[in-house]
Amino acid sequence: MSTYTGTPTRYNRETPIDLIGDLLTLHRLPGESLFSLKERIIDSGIHPANSTYPGLINGINRRLDMQERTGLIVDVVRDSDDIPLSNTLGLEITSKYMTLYSDHINGTILQQFNLHDRNGPYFVGDLLSAINALPQFEAISWSVDNYDKSMYLEKTDSKKLALQENLDGGSAVHTCQALQDYNYLVGNLVFPPTMNVTTEVSVKPANVTEFMVNYNRGVFWLYRPTQGVVSYWYEQFPLFIRSSPISIQRFKDDEYLELVTEQYLNEDGALQDDVPTYDGADYLNELFAVCPMFYGD
Repeated sequence: MSTYTGTPTRYNRETPIDLIGDLLTLHRLPGESLFSLKERIIDSGIHPANSTYPGLINGINRRLDMQERTGLIVDVVRDSDDIPLSNTLGLEITSKYMTLYSDHINGTILQQFNLHDRNGPYFVGDLLSAINALPQFEAISWSVDNYDKSMYLEKTDSKKLALQENLDGGSAVHTCQALQDYNYLVGNLVFPPTMNVTTEVSVKPANVTEFMVNYNRGVFWLYRPTQGVVSYWYEQFPLFIRSSPISIQRFKDDEYLELVTEQYLNEDGALQDDVPTYDGADYLNELFAVCPMFYGD
């Protein structure tokens, strides 16, 4: 009697879920379970892929069975009534920096962190400690490891532009609950000229040319019969900052060029641009490994 000893090979049996994935061009990865495939199919509806930077990141993560997730939650410090102690604070993340503002409208910087600095908040745990050391802000991690790189955090800005649509007419004072209680208005409300609303008052408005704002609560009052669209800036806190090992950067971004290139003096004493840094050379070598081109093309 002859025997054979071997290693079994696992094959994916086609199922209705595979057919749904095929319709969405989401094919099952080698060895992927049906549960994982179903999760990726559902995620394609929640985080669609498109030609924007976030859309490209969504698509690449999904193709590689990687997950973009919430990395940090940053909030402003609040009083016992959950009202921010200051309604001028803001946060912004760019290619290189996380900037915390004491006055976001006027651009007054409270603290700025270089997320690529290996002696600074290079890891999420160090960044959390640095933020929580400030009395105006507080932060916690969410689904990330303290040793995840801070540079994986998405570019974001707490200052948002919003429109309050279709204000109703009538004979009473109109209350506009435009925001969640934990956000607050910053700057000025902008009314269309046809609304003829120009005066901010300290009590509820008594005529059609007045309005009142509670900046902490994100509520404003207008005297009816005012109708139209109101635009305003507001700060979004708590700010949920997403994190992904897949990131897309523009090489023409000035901050990113500082990371991947550096300048040297040539023999004429002039600055020579576009000499790759250590990280820049590493990125370029990875790019050249998969793209048939030469440096300078």
